[in-house]
Amino acid sequence: MTYDQDTRIIPYILPKKIKHKIDKLFNISNLNSGTFDMILSENNTYYFLEINPFGQFDLIEKTTNAGIYKKISRWLKAK
Repeated sequence: MTYDQDTRIIPYILPKKIKHKIDKLFNISNLNSGTFDMILSENNTYYFLEINPFGQFDLIEKTTNAGIYKKISRWLKAK
């Protein structure tokens, strides 16, 4: 994946209700990592599209400096 200068990556905090539903989905799917795609409609309805259990997050890490690698390494160390 390449970074396009016109691409905007904006950190977004999901509402607790939506985060809880995603956590529940990961649990019932027996997944401990992955990425998911969602869209937010104009009337503020969230639509789930898919989960990718082999999610790619390198571009997000490089453009936002979100600390994803550190969080994963802490999680692995705790296991």
